[in-house]
Amino acid sequence: MPSVRILHLEANVFDAELVHQRLIVGGCGKQIELVQTEDEFRTALNTEGLQLILADYQLTGFDGLKALRLVRRAKPEIPFIFVSGEIDEELAIAALKAGA
Repeated sequence: MPSVRILHLEANVFDAELVHQRLIVGGCGKQIELVQTEDEFRTALNTEGLQLILADYQLTGFDGLKALRLVRRAKPEIPFIFVSGEIDEELAIAALKAGA
């Protein structure tokens, strides 16, 4: 399986490690860039060749829906997936409507 270039927005390094381990086991974890802040995310979003964005919903001073809106404006072709234990049905619906 070819490697997928992934941008992962996650403030908790332990949660990020769990996700990365699952991606590695699945054969997709060779090119993962972890970012933890809005500034890091904005900078990484300009990276060429991104193929997938994973994001937690709850972030310090920043949330997943704001990140999703940034992606939809800058790179609408890139799939955006929430990986979060902190998202309820209402937020999930809002995320789907926004393009996640």
